[in-house]
Amino acid sequence: MTDATPGGRPVSLPAAMLWFFALAAAPLLLGTPPPLQDLPNHLASAFIAEHLQDYPGLEVNGYLRSNSALALWLHLLGGPLGLIGAARAFVALVLAATAASLAWLGWSVGGPGRMASIALLGWPLVHSFFVAIGFLNFSLGLAGAWAALALAHRREQAQRDAAIHRGALERAAGVAVPLIAWYAHPFPITLATGLVGLQAVLGAPARQWPSRSLRAVAPFLPALVLSLATAAAHLAKPAARPVLFSNPIGFDTPWDSLAHLWIYGPVAFSWLEATTLLPILALAVLGWGERRRGVPFFTWPAMGLLLLAVFCVPTQGSNWGFLNARFVPFLWVGLLLRAPLTLPRWLQLALPVAALAYGGGLWADYTRLEHERRQFCAAIPAVPERATLLPLIFRPRGSATFTEPLRHAWGYYVLERATSAPLLFAVERSYPLTYRVWPPAQLIPPAIDELARRQESPSSTCLAEGLDPHDAPRCLALWRQRWEEFWRVGTPAFDHILTWGARPDFPSVLPPDYAPVLVQGPLVLYARQPR
Repeated sequence: MTDATPGGRPVSLPAAMLWFFALAAAPLLLGTPPPLQDLPNHLASAFIAEHLQDYPGLEVNGYLRSNSALALWLHLLGGPLGLIGAARAFVALVLAATAASLAWLGWSVGGPGRMASIALLGWPLVHSFFVAIGFLNFSLGLAGAWAALALAHRREQAQRDAAIHRGALERAAGVAVPLIAWYAHPFPITLATGLVGLQAVLGAPARQWPSRSLRAVAPFLPALVLSLATAAAHLAKPAARPVLFSNPIGFDTPWDSLAHLWIYGPVAFSWLEATTLLPILALAVLGWGERRRGVPFFTWPAMGLLLLAVFCVPTQGSNWGFLNARFVPFLWVGLLLRAPLTLPRWLQLALPVAALAYGGGLWADYTRLEHERRQFCAAIPAVPERATLLPLIFRPRGSATFTEPLRHAWGYYVLERATSAPLLFAVERSYPLTYRVWPPAQLIPPAIDELARRQESPSSTCLAEGLDPHDAPRCLALWRQRWEEFWRVGTPAFDHILTWGARPDFPSVLPPDYAPVLVQGPLVLYARQPR
């Protein structure tokens, strides 16, 4: 289980796992809440689930469903560790599972002789974009998919070589690991099942496709059936739910899709992680150099279909975001498994330097974004307990470049003051919570989630409605009209408004009922005054 590039030291499988994990998880030693985009929303959900008496309009969906791993973890450990402590432990678990499964897949499929190259090239794929935006269930599902593919490869090897013995535990794991991956998130394991099935039929006569594919994906079938049931349950909307605002189905431009192969893959928060470009470009070039070498599951037809999906699948649908981006990790893992036995000497020297610079960039981002989170939370002492709070986050990125760490930072107000949570993930049956009593559509996502972005300024209002943003008089009138329409419903519903990064002219569209009670840089807290 060791190998070395010429002039290098042997790299064992455990050492590769530890290297991947240590580099990605080091910032957790800061002891601060990880600045992951969606994490505060999940923390708010976990808090509300334990305090339903204060939120009579919501109900818990239970934990025996896909996409529930984080919710169950917070439910079980939020008490003894605190919700933030439990969240940090879950992030560490996700990074550890990703590091271990990625190294294991590289060793089992790429071969032990390639572990040194895989260790030098694969580190950007652990603390990836999906971890940075807080898609922790999805990220854990990816780790489960990598482990399931490693087990599937072992199963295929055993079918070809009688000398390979698979014990009862390993055979049970072949079914259990896909089920665990499904519990985390249905998408990765469903796509992994497709890769296994595609490999089984390539080069075979069409009449054999059903039998060959069924035999190949047999251990995945329970997870696949559950994934289909999950999708059906998600698409079956609650009967009492109002008609929600929805963005039109959109597609990335070809140039954006090309850039997103990097942004939605190895990058995290900002350009401080730009050294990931070196291993990513190296993977693309070296993968092409190894194009004639067969790689299980990630054949060139499979890679072509994955790339086609990135360019052709919509960006969102049915409240599932980043749809096309979810294929990107599979592309980079497919290239990683094509890592050569040896790397050029200059890459052997440059890649560790790039990795350490990347680790330093992650540490700096965690530190800087934590400072901004504390700035955002500065109004917590001024917010009454159980206030009905409307967060309007006009600058959700803060100083981040590729993610929006402040988009859901209102969740910390829920934890500290038990405020309302109008931006809560609660409009689908697949979420941890669902509305029992549905508010008006204007007061729940996606409408209220998009309110600050769409109505930030007169020009943004026109852009959101497909009008000329340079028609200043028309845009100004429309901007004021849209805010007036919202406040007819919003003013009775919210006694406090929290804004971050609002324009200087925002108070002109605010009802006179509200007055500022705290102004601190980009943070302003308004309270509704008694009449």
